[in-house]
Amino acid sequence: MKIEIYGNLEDVVRELLKYKEIGIDVYCDFNKHKLYSRNVTLDSAYLEVTGYTYQEFLRRKRESIEKWRKEQEEEKERNKAKKPEWIKRGRKLIDEALWSEWERCIDIRINDLYNGMEVECALQVMEAYENNTPIEEISKQIESQGHSGASYGMLKSIIINFYRRGNELFQKLSEFEETPNNGKRF
Repeated sequence: MKIEIYGNLEDVVRELLKYKEIGIDVYCDFNKHKLYSRNVTLDSAYLEVTGYTYQEFLRRKRESIEKWRKEQEEEKERNKAKKPEWIKRGRKLIDEALWSEWERCIDIRINDLYNGMEVECALQVMEAYENNTPIEEISKQIESQGHSGASYGMLKSIIINFYRRGNELFQKLSEFEETPNNGKRF
């Protein structure tokens, strides 16, 4: 008999084992794999679904997380090294009254989820606009930066709050996006 079980693979195995203990033969689908109460073990389920035993899966998961953390830390360190350059580039685009806030913003952004990526992206966009790059190209530039909703929001906030022409830039981007054949993004 087929049953529905919701949860992660460990939850599914635990539930199937309850049925096995009382002698009821059931199965469920998990990520397009059929798991049966009559012969399920934690290792057999993990081998079936992931290709690894449970312990191998946990080891690989720990290694993957550690690798990700190391990469994040390395990126953060690279971006900390860019701070003087970002300050200098920003000062060409930001009113002097905001310079100390700009430095504080950089420090905060370097230590956030994106490790300062949105600072570099904002500087690229501000510099492009400052150099009279056509708004169509700036729109494509932002699109190519690969923002999530959150990082796009930070990019926009940085530009509007710091760049002396930030509101103007986003007004033009908004107008450009509202023209036919330009899909709404801003």
